[in-house]
Amino acid sequence: MKRTTIIQKNDEYMDVKPRYTVGQLIEMLQKFPRDMPVVMDAFESDYKNVMPPRRQLVNYCPDDDYYIGQFQWVTEGVDGAFEVVVIPREVRL
Repeated sequence: MKRTTIIQKNDEYMDVKPRYTVGQLIEMLQKFPRDMPVVMDAFESDYKNVMPPRRQLVNYCPDDDYYIGQFQWVTEGVDGAFEVVVIPREVRL
């Protein structure tokens, strides 16, 4: 599996950038009633609960299979890694 990294230049990421910032997401969500429940797409169909957001160091891997996701969890010291806010979905076993 080929791993591609991105290069940070002047606080902007070349080649890819996550679609939204925290500020943009807050602006969009402010259009909805504050007590409206939030869910997200489930793995195969329907929807799941949203779990608390967390910070995560990731790397951009555009060549990974579509079902894996283009941002992969990494640890400190990986070239091209950058920090994002992850909003995980609930996992039911």
